[in-house]
Amino acid sequence: MSRKIKGLLVDGAKFTASGDLEKAVQCYATVLDLESQKPEPYVLLARCLYRIGLKNNDMFGGGGEEDQSSSEEEEEDDDADEEDETEQAPAVNSQLYQFDHEEEDMEGGKEELYQEDIEAGEDQPGEELEEAMSPEDGFGNYLEGDVFENAMELLYRARIMYMDSSKPSEQLPAKIQTRLVEIYELLGDIDQELEDFAQAVRDYEEAIRMCKQVLEKDSERVLEIYMKLAEALRWLDTENYENMTREQHKEYLLQILGMLKNRIKHQKSSDIEEDEGRLERITEDLQTLKAGKSAATPFNKELMMQAILKQALETTQQGKVNDLSKIVKKNKKKTLKR
Repeated sequence: MSRKIKGLLVDGAKFTASGDLEKAVQCYATVLDLESQKPEPYVLLARCLYRIGLKNNDMFGGGGEEDQSSSEEEEEDDDADEEDETEQAPAVNSQLYQFDHEEEDMEGGKEELYQEDIEAGEDQPGEELEEAMSPEDGFGNYLEGDVFENAMELLYRARIMYMDSSKPSEQLPAKIQTRLVEIYELLGDIDQELEDFAQAVRDYEEAIRMCKQVLEKDSERVLEIYMKLAEALRWLDTENYENMTREQHKEYLLQILGMLKNRIKHQKSSDIEEDEGRLERITEDLQTLKAGKSAATPFNKELMMQAILKQALETTQQGKVNDLSKIVKKNKKKTLKR
């Protein structure tokens, strides 16, 4: 690995940690322009794009793509001056805003994928950034268009590279399986943002399957993905989804319930209050499922606004962004075919 690439990776990690995601994207994109044969930078770039997508989403949802299209048609009737101003203004993303789920807890590990190869960098970004901020045609254009779909494309490439790193007859090394867990989990997160809950379920299931092969079945890591799976199932219409019956949904919830009770009983929880909250949520989902009702909670705009303001204040003090998906109304969107 060249010194230039090491410097760009160090700068990208620093920008990611400070929340300057656009600059981090340019660093990782430049790394891929220089060397595109390793999968790790693809994942780092995809994770940044995912977080940018979360930031750019409209905080209160708006009316979706149809309302945006209708608004654009009305603007066409305005006078020429107003039309010119409209064309110059950045398009408002009307997707639903959702804070990143436990992103800060996970980010440290993801940014250290190259640590064994990277030497300690300077406190401030180096000279490599100047070129990174003005990329030529290449991976830099991943900031254009739908950043969620762009992130998925990068993850598909990384997944292929990892899968091809071993012979078909050989079992994937634990290190590779761990990286694939990260990819499938992030794909599931993006699927949820794209309202493709059926695909999110499939990706989380694969992440859990691989995670159990390299970690203890009741580990915190496995539980985290199980909770995301439960979230996707909460929004999934299982009656119209042939690959997930109501009984299978119930079985997943019972597995999670058993894991949580065991952790609390044997004092394995790193955060008792969090696990108790999870236990309460899964219990509610089971009761709702048994009653034959939709698990999705009614949308309460006032409650959501209060929660967002509260989390924003906590973010200022703690530097963490938490998931509000449980109280956010989901609007159906077009999904990316695989």
